[in-house]
Amino acid sequence: MNVSNIALNQAYVDLVERERFARLPYGVLVLICFVIGIIGNSHVIHIFRKMARKKTPSELIIFVLALFDLVTLVLFIAKEYERMRYVMKNNFEIVCKISNYFGFAAGLSSSLFVLVLAIYRHQRLYNQGTTQTTVPNIIIKLVGCCVISALLSIPVPLIVGFQSFQVEGFQINRCWIAEEQFFASLPKVYFISLFVLSIVECIIIGVCYSRIAKILRRLKIAITVEGKQKDSCQREQTETSIVLNTIIDNGESSSERDQKSGNDKQGTQEKEIKDSTDVSTSQGVKDNRQKTEEKAEEKTNSTSLEGKRTLSTLSVESGHADEKNDGISGDEESESRNFRFTLTIFVISITIMLSYILFLSLYIFMVFKRSDSVFRIISVKEDAFYTYATDIVAVNAVIDPFVYFFSDKGYWEMVKSIYKRK
Repeated sequence: MNVSNIALNQAYVDLVERERFARLPYGVLVLICFVIGIIGNSHVIHIFRKMARKKTPSELIIFVLALFDLVTLVLFIAKEYERMRYVMKNNFEIVCKISNYFGFAAGLSSSLFVLVLAIYRHQRLYNQGTTQTTVPNIIIKLVGCCVISALLSIPVPLIVGFQSFQVEGFQINRCWIAEEQFFASLPKVYFISLFVLSIVECIIIGVCYSRIAKILRRLKIAITVEGKQKDSCQREQTETSIVLNTIIDNGESSSERDQKSGNDKQGTQEKEIKDSTDVSTSQGVKDNRQKTEEKAEEKTNSTSLEGKRTLSTLSVESGHADEKNDGISGDEESESRNFRFTLTIFVISITIMLSYILFLSLYIFMVFKRSDSVFRIISVKEDAFYTYATDIVAVNAVIDPFVYFFSDKGYWEMVKSIYKRK
């Protein structure tokens, strides 16, 4: 009996070592990613904190997202320490429930943040001057998102808990779906509801950004048309000036020739009459020239004013604009900057929603597989994979800082300025 127990204990020790070795590549990879993410998000927070001007609502949302990402990555590093130290033992189910509650709440909050950001930019374009686009109103919405996420995540501690698996003959507990549920159908209903909610969020975000892209396209066309109209008016004004100058020069030359050919009194009288006529003609030509120039200038100003009104109607928030001038100035540089900023937050929205949907999909998969007895028998490698699979919810926290820095030269220049010698 003692020999059997010793052999069993030795097999368990070997299993622990093999499990730890199987987790090592995942652990090293996530630690490197998490440290990079912490450094990147710290830079984002530092840059926004050091901005002397007032923050725009979009920048405020990005700042809050970076803050959430930073906190999430720090907690995941603490979780990684626990996973590498306690490979086979999970003695505290309450820790499993609490950590998953905050994980679900953080993921849901991030998805709601990007939804608020998309709706805000849509309102900024189509409902200018509304109070819904002010910074205080955005702060209230962000707080509301946190409250809603906290309330919607209340069922998580009731659903998540220890789930029994068999790894090479040993019974172990993993933090997935609890064996005992208050309602048997609660896990399926809850996770599918969250999944449907995330899909609805994606649809709304997609519609908002498609309309934003349409506006940016119209904006680019308006800028191009305004530039062409200005060039056309300038060319027309130049050609008109050349023609009028030619007419005046020809009139003056004709007057001089007639003056030399008149020798008698009658000729002199005729010359005087013709000179008077030529002077009147020349004066009339000059007056016509002046009127034509005034009309051309008026047309140019009218075209410019029309273009500015069009651009004002299609104004888009700039990532580097003040809150009072939360729009474009009507030139190609501003249009390009707005396009880059819109692309930046669109990519961020994609990474956040994609990681959150994959995270929910993993739990839905576990919910439908929990009653399968064959699925509960797993290998060491499978156990290591499932242990780290939930980390996918933090992928966006690592990617987002690089999206900020490499899609917008302004942020990248701010990062480089931090390390420049003064």
